Parts: sequence; C-alpha cells; structure tokens
Amino acid sequence: MKARLSNFAVVASAILVDEQTACSVSRAVVVVPAAACVVFVLVYVVLVVVVVVVVVDGAAVAGVVVVLFVVVVVFVALLFAVVVVVAVVFVLVIVVVVEVVVFGLVVVVVFVGLVFSVVFVVFVVVVVVVVVVAVAVVFVFVVVVVVLVVVFVFVGLEFAVLVFVVGVVFVHVVVFVVVVVFEVVVVFVVVGLFVVVVVFVVVVVVVVVVVVVVFVALVFAGVVVVAIVFVVVVVVFFVVVLVVVVVVVVVVVLFVLVVDLVVLYPAAPSNLALALRALDDIVDLLVLEP
Repeated sequence: MKARLSNFAVVASAILVDEQTACSVSRAVVVVPAAACVVFVLVYVVLVVVVVVVVVDGAAVAGVVVVLFVVVVVFVALLFAVVVVVAVVFVLVIVVVVEVVVFGLVVVVVFVGLVFSVVFVVFVVVVVVVVVVAVAVVFVFVVVVVVLVVVFVFVGLEFAVLVFVVGVVFVHVVVFVVVVVFEVVVVFVVVGLFVVVVVFVVVVVVVVVVVVVVFVALVFAGVVVVAIVFVVVVVVFFVVVLVVVVVVVVVVVLFVLVVDLVVLYPAAPSNLALALRALDDIVDLLVLEP
C-alpha cells in the first residue's frame, strides 16, 4: 500500500519538478519564430535594395522580389492617397507649408493612438482570461477536494490518491496553457511597441527636416516671429507626444513584468509542489505510520 502511494507521489513530483523548464521552453518556442520573422523582414529589405541597385539576373528570383516590392509600394501609395484626400479639406483653409507639418503630426497621433488602443484592449483581454482561469482553477481545486473526500470515504485511500494525482496533472496542463498564451501575447505586444517606436522616430526625423526648411523659408521671407512661434509649437507638441508614448510604454512593460515574473511563473509550480509534498507527509504521518 505504501509503495503504491509512493509511486503515485513520485509520478506527480516528476510532472511538477520540470515546470520552470517547461515555461522556459514555451518562451523559446514563441520567441524564436518571432525573431525569425524579424530576420526575414530585414533580409527582404536588403534583397529589395540589391535587386533595385544591382539588377540581379535571373527572372525567377528578381520577379518574385519585384512583385512583393510592388505590392508593398502599391499598399503604401493607396494609404497615402487616402490620407491626402482627407488632407485636401485642410489644404483649402491652411497654408500648404504648414499643412505638411500638420500631416506629419496627425499621422503620428493617429498611428500611436491606434496601436496603443489595440495594445490596451489586448491586455484587458489577457487580464480577464487570467482572472477567469484563476477562478476556474480554484473551482476545480474545490471540486477535487470534495471528490477526494467522497472517494476516500466510499472507495478507499489508494484510489483517492490516484484521483489527486489526476487533478494535479490537470491543473498543471491548465497553468502551462495559460503561460504559453501569455507569452504569445507578450511577443506580439513587444513587436508592436518596437514598430511604433521605429515609425515614430522616422516621422520625427521627417518632420524635423520639414520644420527646418519651413523655418529657413519664413526667416528669408522676413516673418521671423512667425517662424519662431511655429518652431516652438511643433517642438512642444512633439515633446508632449513623446512623454505620453514613454509613459504608456513604461506602464505596459511594468505590467508585463509583474504578470510574467510575479504571478505566472513563481506561484503555480511552487504551490502545486508544496501541496503534493503536504499530501505525502499527511499520508505518511496520519495513515501509514500508525
């Protein structure tokens, strides 16, 4: 009887002892494809440059790359056309030079706001899922305890321990699935934030160049005060947008770290392992030893 109970405990311990390794493997399985995608994008950009500059011989390779490049260019052109159509309304009442800067600012605000709205919605969904799963695990734990008591009373201790091991395995699988899902969301959010930062930097560089050109033009036109006010307004606006972006990024990163490092990884494996060891001690002290 004791040997069989020990076997059950050994099996359950073997399932739980590698929990941290399993979490690390899940992270690698998610991060590696994401890194591969980034490498693919970089290689694709380099290949396009090579095709355009060097004009590679070989219709198959060059044709595929040129087709992909044309698709990207057409998509960007259509997006730009839509934005320009909307901007025509402003052009009717605003000077064309100022409109160029306004166009850049609108693109930054709309793009950053849209991306961070999506990120916020994703994290709300993740929080809801984690809470629901936690409640479900607690509910399952209560049900398992009730089932264990019933089985122990009407069937016997050995079968009750077997039911406990099955319940532990089930909880382990649920925790592992939650960790993997959260890692996928983390990777996509990090990649999204990286894209936002890159686009924001590019737009800032473009707008800075436009602002310098406009400032020089206004100075040569003799309206120095207007030029100074123009530059100050643009700089203040971009500083405010940059501060908002940094605050949002810091909040998102802190949220990820808290949920990832404090909630998901340490809690589940240690609690389950402690519960298993406690059960083994109770069985040894109260049932088998006397």
